[in-house]
Amino acid sequence: MLCDDPVVFKGSGGKEWAPRNFSGTYMGEMTLRKALALSKNIPAVRLLNTLGPTNAVAFAQKMGITAPLEPNLSLVLGTYETTLLELTAAYAVFPSGGVWTRPFAILEISDRDGRTLSRPKPQVRSVISTETAAVMTDMLRAVVQEGTGKRARNLGRPLGGKTGTTDSYKDALFIGFSPTIVVGVWVGLDDHSTLGSLETGASAALPIWIDFMKEALEGRRYFIFNTPEGVVTVSMNPETGLLSGEHCPETVRAVFKTGTEPKKTCD
Repeated sequence: MLCDDPVVFKGSGGKEWAPRNFSGTYMGEMTLRKALALSKNIPAVRLLNTLGPTNAVAFAQKMGITAPLEPNLSLVLGTYETTLLELTAAYAVFPSGGVWTRPFAILEISDRDGRTLSRPKPQVRSVISTETAAVMTDMLRAVVQEGTGKRARNLGRPLGGKTGTTDSYKDALFIGFSPTIVVGVWVGLDDHSTLGSLETGASAALPIWIDFMKEALEGRRYFIFNTPEGVVTVSMNPETGLLSGEHCPETVRAVFKTGTEPKKTCD
């Protein structure tokens, strides 16, 4: 559980810094799953403070991010820039079972008779465990099932992803995936001016993503996300993070590494 209440941190030189949620409101204690689904900033900053910004930078680099990142708490709010291609490739690690693939554009070069002249070999490496990938995939599915990306539910497919919006509505982002396709959509202006009031990732980028995925998935085989050994799926109350019980029947299906799942029932 994480707390979504106002908080003040001290940065370098003792300067105070107070992050805020996009909505300007706060919801108190909540599960990390719900905080991610609703795109809450305060729990994200608290989590980064617990894990350590230096560890977060190292993890981002492991996931293929080459842009320069400074280890501070504002990192989690997107204060450093990277490319859409790198970010989309990083998200692809989750549905692929923990495997990162260097993006490449040319699948094959053939002559006019159809003979293959060259077929590039993708550069791949395992960067996280299949169990961690499954847990992250499930948490990002919550964004579509119950959070800021729920418009995508109309596609009727297993999907996950994350919305993103920068200050003054300068950038709107949605990176999402099915079990077989990962797509990133960015909306912004070259001069970094605002897109306009309330032009968020959910309102500006997500509709484009949905339109593309509708066509991309049309007629394709229906796949589900892989559930590897070493994880367990439980019925969890989304408010308490405990197993659903008689007195708190609201439930979501959540994936945990075996042994880390909640043991107590909500009462």
